[in-house]
Amino acid sequence: MYPNAVNALKQMDVYSDIAKMASFPSLGKYLNSKGKVLVEMNVADFGPGAEAITVHRHDLQKVLCDKALTLGARIHFSKDCWTLEQDKDSVTLHFADDTQVQSDIVIGADGIHSKVRKNLLNDGEPRYTGSFAWRGVTSQLVSYPPNLSLMVFGRGKQFGATPVGKNRVYWFATMSDERGHRDRRSKSDVLKYFGDWTDPVNELIDATKDSEILTHNLYDRDPALKWGEDRITILGDAAHPMTPFMGQGGCQSLEDAIALGHCMKVNSNPVEALRDYEKMRQSRTSDFVYQSRKSEAMTMSTSRIATMLRDAILPMVPSKLLAKQLHTLANYKMPEL
Repeated sequence: MYPNAVNALKQMDVYSDIAKMASFPSLGKYLNSKGKVLVEMNVADFGPGAEAITVHRHDLQKVLCDKALTLGARIHFSKDCWTLEQDKDSVTLHFADDTQVQSDIVIGADGIHSKVRKNLLNDGEPRYTGSFAWRGVTSQLVSYPPNLSLMVFGRGKQFGATPVGKNRVYWFATMSDERGHRDRRSKSDVLKYFGDWTDPVNELIDATKDSEILTHNLYDRDPALKWGEDRITILGDAAHPMTPFMGQGGCQSLEDAIALGHCMKVNSNPVEALRDYEKMRQSRTSDFVYQSRKSEAMTMSTSRIATMLRDAILPMVPSKLLAKQLHTLANYKMPEL
């Protein structure tokens, strides 16, 4: 997570708990698939006090859930919302298990295939981007630098890795294919396409159990002009799904949460507060959707010429200039909770 997400975690008062089980990569390195160093960056170049943190999704979710419970939240799992309707005073949600709940407001934070969004906007399915990804977490000890965040670029392919605490390394491998992953889910499938890449790509894949490898097609949506209506709004991937090539999907969701909390705090009218939240977040998240598409186009091209140009030009760009651009994207003055 980039510095903007770190600032959000601090505002939520969960940073110290997450830090106990996380890693703090301070060096970013870009290579090509043969091992040529294209770019090296230091997190310190992002600005004074800038910090990145990487943590396993399960650990992050547990800390956030525990914090919510201490604040009096009630969490119910396996509740699949099918439909909802609202009147001037409340929203009623209907679930797949034939139960229903009435609420003053509804925040649809139910992901890229959001049922809340479908009921509210009915704007079709998300867009397949033409790429899919394998994701894994090592289950064996590997000799990976604890401070390194790694990106490796090939032709129509990309590999990334970062430590996520507890001697584990998270990695992803993305590949361009208009047909999607087509059920290519095993370690042997990943090694078929990435096994001859530079170290430590092979070692990280090989140190991962098949059961720890996930495979997903990558989707996004064009930014929507409308996120909510009356007592309903959406948040995170439900509102602004983006490709992972800027590393901002989860970061923007945390920013959403801070903005929503702020708006609900300063405006006692919930309908007005939801509209204030949407106005605060729509422009910034739209920028990241488009920036992520540009990053995918640059790093995932299947063109031999484009790949050669990328590998030739990137080493000529001063690392501090790249860090400054990322700092501009990731540095964000959030409202106070």
